[in-house]
Amino acid sequence: MNFKQSIISLLTTYITLVALFVISRIYWFFSFIKPDFFEENSLWETFYVFIMSLRLDSSASVLLILIPLIGTFFFPFIKFFQPWWKKIIINYIYLALTAAVLLIVLNHFYYYYYKVHFNLFFWEFWINWENSKLVIWSIFDELPILSVLASLLSFITIGLITFHFVNKKLQCSIDKQWLFKFPGLLIWIIFISISARATFDVLPLSLQFNRGLISTNMFLNKAHSNPVYTLYFSWQENNDTEQIKSIVNQTASLNNAKQYFDQYSSTNENRFVMHRNNTLSMNFKVPVFQSKYLLKKPKHIVLIFMESFFAWPLDINENEFNNKVAANFMKLKNNGLYFSDYFRASSGTIQNIYKTVLGIPTPRELSLERIREQYQNWETLPRVMKEHGYLPRFFYGGSLAWHRLYHFLNETGFEEIYGENSVEDVPHSRFGIFDEHLFDFVHNNLKHSTGNTFSFIMTLSNHPPYQMPETYKVKNLTIPPILKQYATDEEYFRDRFNAFSYSDTALGHFIKKAKTEEYYKDTLFIITADHPVDYFSNWDFISRYQLEKIPLLFYSPLLIENKKGIINNRGTHLDLLPTILSLINKKSENITTWGKSLFEQSNPDYLNSYSINCLNNFCISESGNHLLDNNQSFKKCNGNSCKIQEIQLKSQIEAFEMSGIYYLLKNN
Repeated sequence: MNFKQSIISLLTTYITLVALFVISRIYWFFSFIKPDFFEENSLWETFYVFIMSLRLDSSASVLLILIPLIGTFFFPFIKFFQPWWKKIIINYIYLALTAAVLLIVLNHFYYYYYKVHFNLFFWEFWINWENSKLVIWSIFDELPILSVLASLLSFITIGLITFHFVNKKLQCSIDKQWLFKFPGLLIWIIFISISARATFDVLPLSLQFNRGLISTNMFLNKAHSNPVYTLYFSWQENNDTEQIKSIVNQTASLNNAKQYFDQYSSTNENRFVMHRNNTLSMNFKVPVFQSKYLLKKPKHIVLIFMESFFAWPLDINENEFNNKVAANFMKLKNNGLYFSDYFRASSGTIQNIYKTVLGIPTPRELSLERIREQYQNWETLPRVMKEHGYLPRFFYGGSLAWHRLYHFLNETGFEEIYGENSVEDVPHSRFGIFDEHLFDFVHNNLKHSTGNTFSFIMTLSNHPPYQMPETYKVKNLTIPPILKQYATDEEYFRDRFNAFSYSDTALGHFIKKAKTEEYYKDTLFIITADHPVDYFSNWDFISRYQLEKIPLLFYSPLLIENKKGIINNRGTHLDLLPTILSLINKKSENITTWGKSLFEQSNPDYLNSYSINCLNNFCISESGNHLLDNNQSFKKCNGNSCKIQEIQLKSQIEAFEMSGIYYLLKNN
């Protein structure tokens, strides 16, 4: 088989694969479409989604035949391989077509069973034979076997007919010999490259899913997928399998787990262990502080997660730096209840959303999404707020496909979920809409809300690449003398803190607009961040405690009786729900959470956060053991007393994490 024959055979395979993926999408669409779909969605939007899906189909098709494609540019020109190359090409083509058909049918009926495309459950089939048996029996009991077989035979037939038809047409139509000699070879290389990448965007297709959903309709977003891509993403989600298995083994014994629960519950007098249906849970009796701080229960609660809005710039008043980069937040801070020792519970944005919503700790880098898929009966943040009469809503400036965020939010009880595609006719940055437009969208929703609402807002403008709207006037920021030794790159410093300042400005405009509306007087604003960030690599360990802080502010001048105040009780994202409840409740209640109310001082004073863990003034961080002085600076701690405290604190950290992971794995 020469180069021309190889190219025609592989081009035929490519066209056949694309055709199979397109037909499979049409089959999926009409199999699972709701009867009233076109009453709420336009035919044009549906057509647009299908056209955009061709990018995925093209890229996936090239991927399936990538090995012989590469070989085609070498082996047909080497005499030794020429006799074998035809057999290799033909066998690989049939292998690729067979794999595509199996993947298409498997993906279709996987969705039929689970109502999602490939996810973690798919990989559980391969973990052990016990899982495999359960799945196999489920297939025969609950899947329409005749439909599965009919689908399989139909796609095999379609694939064979399409292949032979296309191959015949190409053999007749491509007769230009110069296409198969240099420099004509370059045309095929360019064609293959474009077909494989299937986008002229800077980001490859695999990363564009993190930037934005293709449609505001979730069913169309599912139709937009390709089985090769969904399989790949599900495999990525499964890469923590070994770590999960080791943790499962550690939590296998109920007796050991009971010790962890008992030990952690002893750290707060309001915390206690519940043992129900052979499952342990950590419960907290929420104290009541409404009469101390609030005039009445708020009608609206707005929880704002500011992207990367770390706390230490707020404390730098040299040359009024804090008022230059965060003037709006500083004004709000001076008229609210500010928690000065607040830290992140986990590493990044998505992990801290998980921790806030579920109130459960896990080991540092283990994402909750990779352990569980369902949280239907869990006492989550949105469900608790619903029980208290609030409609739980989530607003995000980016893509709801990011880390399968929509799936998690929907599973945990948010009833209204909005992403970047919910906001129309506004400019976009690379990863979503600008903060001012997200806040405007929330503002309009609050204006027209008739009942009580709980709104969770996640911004994203204060994030690389630090894009801001063209209408925003950037500031000519200079590095304060106190930061000169750390911030050596002035251009990066200006980009970094102009984005910080832009987010602060957007927040200020939101509050300013809210003040003109009726809902403002009955709204409690809770402003915090997802995580801090090390923007300068040469900080010393002495400042680590202060650098890890993020702000937490309760703001509502017309509701909060004690309008000004700083509370220095330590806490993390896990403490948000019990803190909110202790402020709005008139009577105590018990909830399942590893958090506590930050309106109440703990004794002993434990801090369990992502980067720093403390017992009173003894702390453990990545740089070792430290004592915290009155200026909140770290000093090295190496004596015997520090060793004793280290053992005690590490034991408590283990109890904290292992009790959480046990609950996560064992609770149904």
